Amino acid sequence: MADAAAGGFLIGLYVVLIFIWSCLPCIIICVAVGGAIGLVAYCINKSNREERENAMRKRLITTTTIGDKQQKK
Repeated sequence: MADAAAGGFLIGLYVVLIFIWSCLPCIIICVAVGGAIGLVAYCINKSNREERENAMRKRLITTTTIGDKQQKK
């Protein structure tokens, strides 16, 4: 009985491995494309973040300068 259960397990494992092996090219392509899309999205987000930070710094400097001029009057 134990031998039959072990044999069934090995057959199931074999079927799963064949299924994974047959899907391997698709898995590799999906991982590569997903990684490329993620990298592009990261670069765009990083660029936009830097632009927002620079704009906020300029706005802060302009606001501070205007505030200083108003206080001097």
